[in-house]
Amino acid sequence: MQILHPFTGSVQQYLGQLADPDQHRPDHCPQCRAKHPLTAHGFYTRTIVDAAFDGLIRVRRYLCETCRRTVSLLPQFALPYLRSSVTVIALFLVARLLQAKLSPTRCRHRRLTSAASSGCAASARKPRPCAPRWPR
Repeated sequence: MQILHPFTGSVQQYLGQLADPDQHRPDHCPQCRAKHPLTAHGFYTRTIVDAAFDGLIRVRRYLCETCRRTVSLLPQFALPYLRSSVTVIALFLVARLLQAKLSPTRCRHRRLTSAASSGCAASARKPRPCAPRWPR
């Protein structure tokens, strides 16, 4: 199981805080609800792409002595199962939205409906294909 840790700061600051296992240790198990602190159980590595970082980070793991399951304390900038950080995803979405606002006609469907409503049969028969526009 992964828990998102509300870490505010850069990837480098996160890497500097990993030495102390007691700093953000959960006080109970989120799976079996046992009311005792979890035991530090090592790390696993994970690839992350951030605006100022591209490489491996270590993610702290904890073990519940009651149910024998592990819990990973994932920093909030690294979403589960995604390689890109929240910052990179946000930058991509902003760039994509800005590009969509600047392009005049984005969809073949809109060209067909406007051509059909104006009565232009030649445009409706041979529409131009709409190629996806990806940010470069």
